[in-house]
Amino acid sequence: WSSDVCSSDLDAGAWGHLMTQSGLMTFMDARARSEWHNKIHQRQVPALTFENIEATFATLHGSREELFERGVLAVFRQLNWDYKTNKPFRFGKKLILTRMFSVYGTGKNRYLSSCSTNTNALDDLERVFHIFDELPEPDHRQGWYQRIAKHQRNSPMFAESDFLSIKWFLNGNAHVEFKRLDLVEKLNLILAKHFPGALAYDVHV
Repeated sequence: WSSDVCSSDLDAGAWGHLMTQSGLMTFMDARARSEWHNKIHQRQVPALTFENIEATFATLHGSREELFERGVLAVFRQLNWDYKTNKPFRFGKKLILTRMFSVYGTGKNRYLSSCSTNTNALDDLERVFHIFDELPEPDHRQGWYQRIAKHQRNSPMFAESDFLSIKWFLNGNAHVEFKRLDLVEKLNLILAKHFPGALAYDVHV
């Protein structure tokens, strides 16, 4: 029994190291990354063999389109429709992402703590824009969590990439502006594919 537990711990640790150091999570959406983190934490990973590693890489690479579309849909579903900027039938020029940061303290003592789980939404959008623009997917290890952390104490609280500009506020929300509206229309084609009729309604109004 102890031998099995030890082997499971070693495999989980090795898979965790492999996922982190190989950049394999670059090909995953937020949901897939969360599922893998849970599997590693719960020691429910396959044995670390060459065959299993090869099969995992092949599966993820083969499902890239499904994963990046799923990431787009997840971002859209989490939008708060109370904000006029967030359109319930398409992506516009700007988004407001709520609870991008955890808020601690009050008044002048208020401070923010960024959450990698919430910044995954930005990574999902960034990855899709790279694919649309026929660029390699950005390394998840250098994603928006790291980018925001470098600028978190700056004033104004702002960070950007070639595709997105992000400004965040002491209420924990972030305003996201898209720099390439031609690519935003491609996001909307994904919505139209999965929600037939919704985009057409907006086009004809």
